[in-house]
Amino acid sequence: MDLSPRAVLEALGAAGRDPWRESCGLLLGVAGRILRAWEIRNAAALPTRFALDPLAQLRVERAARRAGFVIAGYFHSHISGNVRPSDADLGPWDDLAPVWRLICAPGGDWALYDASREWALRRRGWIRPPAAPDAP
Repeated sequence: MDLSPRAVLEALGAAGRDPWRESCGLLLGVAGRILRAWEIRNAAALPTRFALDPLAQLRVERAARRAGFVIAGYFHSHISGNVRPSDADLGPWDDLAPVWRLICAPGGDWALYDASREWALRRRGWIRPPAAPDAP
């Protein structure tokens, strides 16, 4: 998956608008490329959680499809600055159809995760967590 700089800047911009509340939205793409990060109002009651406003999400999905985009995934920010998936993020991960998750921080760090949760694309390039030692 190729992630455009524009999509990263859009997600980081959303995170920076209110660094005390998680931002969220959809990743839009075509042909294996994520081209846009479209912000959607966070409807969560707590500032450290995110929930896409369902009506706004529906409007964005319809407009995106009319424009020829596919929904490639979701993005949200972590106000803590940590770009690893939280326990709250991991719970619904497998229930969501798009496989790509972009997590960003108001300070400018970001990471793109696929459905395996094992690979991430960060500003420094592709990284993979260390392998677990073999069992005896």
